[in-house]
Amino acid sequence: MKTVLLATSKNGRGPVFELPFVLKQAGFHVTLMCGHKTRSLVSSYHDVWIESSEEAPAIVAQVATLVSQNPDAFDWVILGDDAVLEALADAKFDMALKLRFSPMRRPEYLGMLGSKIETARLLQAHGILMPASKGAGSTEEAAQAAIEIGFPVMVKIEHSGGGEGVFKCHSAEEVLACRPYIQNHRVLVEKFVEGELISIEALFMNGRLMAHAYSEVISYLGFGVSARRTYRPWPAIKKEVETLGKNFALHGFTSLGYIREKETGRHYMMEADLRENAWAAYTRFAGVDMAKALKAYIAGSPLPAQQEKETIVSMPHREIRSFIRQKQFLPLLGYVCNPVYWRFIPFHDPHLIFTQFSRLGDFMLERLQKLAPPEALIKQN
Repeated sequence: MKTVLLATSKNGRGPVFELPFVLKQAGFHVTLMCGHKTRSLVSSYHDVWIESSEEAPAIVAQVATLVSQNPDAFDWVILGDDAVLEALADAKFDMALKLRFSPMRRPEYLGMLGSKIETARLLQAHGILMPASKGAGSTEEAAQAAIEIGFPVMVKIEHSGGGEGVFKCHSAEEVLACRPYIQNHRVLVEKFVEGELISIEALFMNGRLMAHAYSEVISYLGFGVSARRTYRPWPAIKKEVETLGKNFALHGFTSLGYIREKETGRHYMMEADLRENAWAAYTRFAGVDMAKALKAYIAGSPLPAQQEKETIVSMPHREIRSFIRQKQFLPLLGYVCNPVYWRFIPFHDPHLIFTQFSRLGDFMLERLQKLAPPEALIKQN
């Protein structure tokens, strides 16, 4: 049996909620390395737990020590969130060891880990169609870059994710108004492209594309976090994804973000997250089963044909929070009463259901507390 070590920090709880399930379905013996708090939140589909710090640099150091002492213990090491990948890029140990943990197997591209600016530069250098962009080291530089690129622009803090640290600006004054948020950070200033947000979940092994799923985001839980998607076949994009994997020697799960421009239909790549995404476990509902692709790879068998089909896929715990946040209570009632969406609840893992819906309960309680009258107005008779 193949073995995998999945290591994640306190920042990676969301992305790795369901990845252990995918790995177990593929036939891996799964070792999870994380802090105690993180372990209580993720899937129960792991065989061994190794307790670690919740902080990314300490986790990377612990992984390096573990693998150095026993090089044959794991066939695959997955670093499960952006913070841990950034810590890997900054780590000082042997390059061969770094590459073993990295989601790309070429040293000249390690600068992409956690860096929006370097990612944009390298992708553009490889001919990937992207919006015009420039890096900036100060608020003034960001405003000047925005003037040169042309408004509107997106200003993105270098080390940020999950939709946080991103600002849409229509003028230099609006960029300068972001000073309290961006003054201590490098930022990527990027031309805004009007269109539909497209996501591609992909799995690569040693640069070879194993499986990919194309979807359009149709519902959000806050900026940058999707709750519902429409999956559909889009054969024209496959060649670019294959070339990307080959050129950068990608290895593991990757989430690619695009904008499909309204006027032209062209796909502009906006981001390349070189780590797993929570949606990787949901692509099976659209005919793209990542676990089956991994299983075939392990066995040396031909890859299963992708049975892609147009279908709507939803994450119930995110969708319900989105309805509540927007005070859309009638659509919420229609959603929870529609059995079509019940199949997306992870009934295979009661622990994961408890995790997802206890967090939903906390969210609902927080909302109710905001609706309650101030204590001073409550009169006791």
